[in-house]
Amino acid sequence: MAYSGTVGQTVVTVQNFIDQGARLSGKLAEELTNEQVIGAKQALFFVLSNLINQGINYWAIEEKVYGLNADQFEYLLPLGGVDVLNALYRRLQRPSGSPI
Repeated sequence: MAYSGTVGQTVVTVQNFIDQGARLSGKLAEELTNEQVIGAKQALFFVLSNLINQGINYWAIEEKVYGLNADQFEYLLPLGGVDVLNALYRRLQRPSGSPI
């Protein structure tokens, strides 16, 4: 997939990622021990290394939502699209019968 080659102006530090992860898990960033911070840095390194090993250009990922058609099993990617990283299928089930 093509990309522009430009770099964003927003700088996010590793510590910002760790602090946000702590907050999302219900802890204050100040509550993290030194061992937990080191473990979080290693985990982030492993995740990013794994993305590189999979050949994923993280800056080129674009999220799209497509509606599915009945009896259609092939869908064309947009121009410049190379692969589908993750596909989710949802089904709407309308309630039947009369409301109580």
